[in-house]
Amino acid sequence: MNLHQSAHKLLERAKYANSNGMDEETKIEHLKNNIKADAGIEHSLSTACSNRKNYTTFQNFVNFMTAMVAHKNN
Repeated sequence: MNLHQSAHKLLERAKYANSNGMDEETKIEHLKNNIKADAGIEHSLSTACSNRKNYTTFQNFVNFMTAMVAHKNN
């Protein structure tokens, strides 16, 4: 997830989309599409996808998924 966050910051600095970077939905979609099946967080991903109104920003989505990964690793 840090890689995605760094990439989005680079796009903003490079003045992508008039220095706005990608929109929140596109950021979330890119992150979701790059979560591998062997990560073992399908349930968390399904939960986030079925409750999209709770994860309207990329940062909210990242925070949720980060917490789920930490929980899985404990």
